[in-house]
Amino acid sequence: ALLLRVAETFIEPLDSAGMVGYAVAAEHLARQLGDSLLVGQAVDLRGYYLQHAGDARRAAPLLRRAARLLETAPAPARAANLDHLGELHESLG
Repeated sequence: ALLLRVAETFIEPLDSAGMVGYAVAAEHLARQLGDSLLVGQAVDLRGYYLQHAGDARRAAPLLRRAARLLETAPAPARAANLDHLGELHESLG
């Protein structure tokens, strides 16, 4: 969770190296720990970053994968992903 918080700090201003690096590290650690919630949040954050950076086509599969991973997550995690998916769909028209 701490790695994800650090990754979020790199979204504004956009810093792909910092954000992606921390999000990937968080995802790998979450997988090792068997924490599917954090895996879903890490995937969602990477997708959100790509969407925010203007690469909606690459963001789409990540955000959709995150939605599947977060299906049974607490409401705040699902809501964040749905918000990101909403922004994605606006970007894609």
